[in-house]
Amino acid sequence: MSRERRRRSRRRKKSNRGFKRAVIVFFFVCLIAGAFLLFGKTPDFETKSVTGLQLEQEGFNIIATWDDMGCDRYYVSVDGENYHFMIPVKKNKCMVRHVALGKTYTVTVNGKFKDAYSKGTRSAILIEKLPQTIKMNTDVFDGFVEETMKLEVKARGDISFRSGDKEIAKVDREGLITCISDGHTWVRVRAESTGVYKNASTLVEINVYPKELDKPAVPIVSNISGTKASISWRPVDFATYYQVFKRNAASGKYELIQELKEGTMTAELIRDEGLYAVKPFCMFQEKLLSGPLSDPVEIVGTGRTAPSYKKVKIIRKLSKSNLTRVATVRGEKEAIVPQSLSMTKDSYIVTYVNRENTVGNLHSYSKQDGSFLGRVSANMIRHGNGATCDPNKGRIYITKTYSAAKTKSCAVFDAATKKSLGAIDLPTLANGIAYDVSNDKYYLSRLENIYICDSDFKIEKTIKKTVRFRFPQDVGAYNGVVLVGTWIGESESYIDLYRAADGAYLGSISVPIGEVESCLVDDGYLVILVNELHTYDDAIYRTKERITLP
Repeated sequence: MSRERRRRSRRRKKSNRGFKRAVIVFFFVCLIAGAFLLFGKTPDFETKSVTGLQLEQEGFNIIATWDDMGCDRYYVSVDGENYHFMIPVKKNKCMVRHVALGKTYTVTVNGKFKDAYSKGTRSAILIEKLPQTIKMNTDVFDGFVEETMKLEVKARGDISFRSGDKEIAKVDREGLITCISDGHTWVRVRAESTGVYKNASTLVEINVYPKELDKPAVPIVSNISGTKASISWRPVDFATYYQVFKRNAASGKYELIQELKEGTMTAELIRDEGLYAVKPFCMFQEKLLSGPLSDPVEIVGTGRTAPSYKKVKIIRKLSKSNLTRVATVRGEKEAIVPQSLSMTKDSYIVTYVNRENTVGNLHSYSKQDGSFLGRVSANMIRHGNGATCDPNKGRIYITKTYSAAKTKSCAVFDAATKKSLGAIDLPTLANGIAYDVSNDKYYLSRLENIYICDSDFKIEKTIKKTVRFRFPQDVGAYNGVVLVGTWIGESESYIDLYRAADGAYLGSISVPIGEVESCLVDDGYLVILVNELHTYDDAIYRTKERITLP
């Protein structure tokens, strides 16, 4: 080949290589431009990071959570001492199992979108001991003083007990709680830490109730009007309700007159003169607890200003419909008529007439059911027109005076055994006799006179009756009032009321059921001995409701 031909051949080959280079360059430029056009508006994931990574310990596992970015997959890397691995997950939550106590673990999370990855985020967590749970048979103990209760406790570590107030309740090493005095405290139960579990503690509440509630403070009286008054008092620990009592001047006992609703510590009362007291109560563990009566407070009643009537004033009328027949009483030959009535703690005692001085008896009847309890022969009582019992001295006194026998001698018997103790002389002739426990006075009566005597039967004053002084019967006593029995004839009888303090006549109680021989007041109830005319079946009657005297 000629030289010229070779030069032309080299020029063609060189030209072809330049063309090829140009084509290749052009291809790469187009490729780059296309890539720019294709990916120019796609988000740059390299600039985003996973957010909201939270690590929590659950037992000996790690729970990792983070914000969901909509990635196709997340990669969770865990690094610790001699511990490294990666977990691919599709959701924004992962559990790392069986980590070691006391070690620190670093968790890193990355997100992947197709061929792009977000920036990773990381956080670290120290694996601590597990919380310990204490299980007990109770978390509250309500008990009485001296009562005990055993705490049954289950926990991982060693158990110890401690009382918050050892003067209220103490606890031993075995969890036995002993109540010492009333009040509120707690027992702390502690479980010590172990190699795996933390220590823990909890409280058991202790409420200790006394066997008896405290005595209330003396109530305070406030007069509301001329006829009403109120008493109020401070609360008693543990008490939920209260009862109000009034002292029965005849028996000396306190009688329930009002029960108040829970939480009420003021009682509105009628201004009935006398002594009042309150008593606390509560129900605890199905057991009723109570406290002693408070010291009494006096209410000055309207009785001190009651009018003194000049004529007969009937303030109450009794009939067999509002009376209960307690007992049927029968005498014996020559002693068939009951004359007077007295009472002891458990019985009513009927005295029978003994005009011949040969037969005379004291018959006893049960207060509860009226059953006959027995008799004692008493030849020295004669007519036995009046009788009373002084519970302070334990003596029964029976007057001997009647129309045919005028004597100051008064028979005396032991109240418990009914044994005769002889006789004493009264300061005056007397048909009726009564003892008033409210003022420690004796009341004697004869015809138009009522004699007020001290505890030694010395006359302090004489009261003149305003109404009825003929056919007098026995007398009774109640809260400073003399109850004078009078029989008019047939079934017409009355009980006239006189105030011992000033002799004022306060009114009368009509009892048209026979000859009322004697009367007394028992626990607020009026009790009368009635001679049923034209029959030997005489009776003791008692009012169905407590009476209120002016």
